[in-house]
Amino acid sequence: MQLLILAASAIGIVACGTDRRTARGPLGLAVQAPVTEDCPQDSIPLSGSITHVVGFHGCQRFVHGTTYDSVYAIFASAQLATVASRVQSAGGAGIPAAEIYSRGGTYQPLGIEPGYNCLYFFEPAGQLRAKTVPLGPSTAVCPDPLADPGAARGKELEVRQVTVAGLADADYPPVTRWQSDPVNLGQYIGIKCGAAWCEVGSTGFKSEPALLTGTGRTYSVPGWYDEQVLAVPAADGSLRPSGVRAAIYPVADLGQHNDAADFSGRWVQAATVVLEARLPEYESKLNFDPGANRILLCVGSSGECEVPELPPRCTASADSHWWAKIVSASGRVAYRCVTHRDHSALGVDIPGGARWRWLTNDETGWIRCTDGCCTVH
Repeated sequence: MQLLILAASAIGIVACGTDRRTARGPLGLAVQAPVTEDCPQDSIPLSGSITHVVGFHGCQRFVHGTTYDSVYAIFASAQLATVASRVQSAGGAGIPAAEIYSRGGTYQPLGIEPGYNCLYFFEPAGQLRAKTVPLGPSTAVCPDPLADPGAARGKELEVRQVTVAGLADADYPPVTRWQSDPVNLGQYIGIKCGAAWCEVGSTGFKSEPALLTGTGRTYSVPGWYDEQVLAVPAADGSLRPSGVRAAIYPVADLGQHNDAADFSGRWVQAATVVLEARLPEYESKLNFDPGANRILLCVGSSGECEVPELPPRCTASADSHWWAKIVSASGRVAYRCVTHRDHSALGVDIPGGARWRWLTNDETGWIRCTDGCCTVH
């Protein structure tokens, strides 16, 4: 298993960049990129320019017993930051907040059918409501607004608005996540809804508890961090659920590091990864122990970053690059190469978050770094 800090998707989204055999870092070092991302790579009309920025969205295979179900991707609206205010003035009409894509699977608890599905918020009588409206495999445009969401074919879902004392609208990032019901062993949706984080799911779903508690928004608002059951290799080479939960939390000031110079020649902590139990696969590949493990980033030559030797999965020996230092919960230190993908041309503010990222033959992650994203190999 690899890392870099995120959750996973479904039509073909290449959030952190197209997954090819090799990619080249901004300073010239070629590194081996993930082979295949099992998530949508087509543009999603509702997401527009942020379709390919992984940190805004969620994508993964849902766990079904001891195996995986289909891949399901949920894409945040590019206008998610203003959806709540639009709902209040819509007079009961539905405003699309996210678009869901299923590559063939049906997930009845959330009303998801194969193809494209729209998640609408509406407020007919002062009470926020949500509904999943299937579009089918060939239609990708969510009607905006939806005149009568109550009459539309689909499934109405329970909505819980979660607020944290002292936090303002900007403390809830305009992103969406898949979250897990630990009691009913199902999935529900986490998404920004104004100055709150909304949990949206089947009636009576249970919220997942955080693996690590702390102060501030990065520990109390799931849009900043990500949690899921990690995948491990099965005997046939596919992936199976390990049964072990893990969470990735960004550092509080990650979104303030907007220039590579912030990481130049020095190690800066970017995230904390928490495992609830030991997984030998993640110990050997990512140096993760049970408990809290730290991820630090540095950019420069191996000498400037004091990297003792070329880490695994680096396919060229050029000496200027982004690097990762992983300090395990027990204090072991390991170094890895990092692929940085630049999204500055999009002109969007990428939230300073972290999340797991699903790949067909592996599970890795994503972390916001400067105006793009970084993936650790």
